[in-house]
Amino acid sequence: METTDNISNNRNLIEHILNRNDNRQQVSSDEELHQSDNSNLHQHNAQFTALLEAYVKAFEKNSTKKIENKQEVFKIAKFLLLSIPISTIFLLFITLFLLISDKVDVLEILPGLTAALISLIGTFVVIPKMIIKYLFNKEEEKYLAEIIGEIQEYDKNIRDKS
Repeated sequence: METTDNISNNRNLIEHILNRNDNRQQVSSDEELHQSDNSNLHQHNAQFTALLEAYVKAFEKNSTKKIENKQEVFKIAKFLLLSIPISTIFLLFITLFLLISDKVDVLEILPGLTAALISLIGTFVVIPKMIIKYLFNKEEEKYLAEIIGEIQEYDKNIRDKS
């Protein structure tokens, strides 16, 4: 019984596929086939162009936003590069004043002073590295160049086929 059902199902599936293929395009000459290929190629090119235009719009929007974000990050880094040394110098003057006026002992001031100097040195090491790494990313340019190269190669192949 199971075999009969499988045969019946297979027969129905084959008939369905054959009926679906009856609607396929009938080509009577090479010229008609060539025209059909050209029509499909133009349709494909139109779809590719629409996709490319959407990509370019999204890329322009993202690029503008990235530039704005990079400018903000740069302003923050610049603020830190200026404010940390100024606050460290201010802390040093307060420390010297307290030491001179005998309000504090050298051993009491030493841990805070050491931390301030370490943060000052860290600022001038870490922040410039951060700026270079995130604001001047070389990978972005590489990927953009690859995309442009792929598009140019595609256009060249299309022209060679026409």
